[in-house]
Amino acid sequence: PSEEPQKASEAIQRVPETATETAPVSELGNVSKASLAAWAKNLRKTDAGELPKLLAWAEKLLDEDPSDEDLLVCLAALQHLASPGHAATDRIAAVAVRASALDLENCLEMLSNLFKGNKGKRHAPSSEVVKLAASTLQAAIKGAVERGTYQRACRLLHCLSQDSAGRLLVIQSGGHTVILDAMESFKTDPGVMLEGC
Repeated sequence: PSEEPQKASEAIQRVPETATETAPVSELGNVSKASLAAWAKNLRKTDAGELPKLLAWAEKLLDEDPSDEDLLVCLAALQHLASPGHAATDRIAAVAVRASALDLENCLEMLSNLFKGNKGKRHAPSSEVVKLAASTLQAAIKGAVERGTYQRACRLLHCLSQDSAGRLLVIQSGGHTVILDAMESFKTDPGVMLEGC
């Protein structure tokens, strides 16, 4: 008889904990999901201090609902706030790679800006960043990617090659060969020829 009240008491104690664990997070850093899009659209370069909050929201949306249109708003804002050598470079780059299926051209642009002038900086690109650029160029050679997109992929590989660690990754992934193939395929494209050189 004494066991039943004890079991009931244990169950009651577990309910709040379970409810807290499974409840969706609707607010991060004092920004609610309802106000996220408007907040992100109003961010300017001078709001660099808001980047960690914006990045956390982008990661959350990628994890929970990549089809959420607010994610594209977050990506656009990240593109403005992300700068070369930022402390969160690795996380920003990971978000850009993951979101590339949604907006390849702008994600490549974000990565180029992130690693531009990266020579001497501590942040080395991941192999996923190199693979994204190389695979985009390979697709372009087959006619599957538009000009603006493959130009950005070529620019990204060029930026990555300016850093010793990035250059090694580009070579290991065969990216240097892909660049040469792209230069052969797009001989009349000054954007590709300039970045390829």
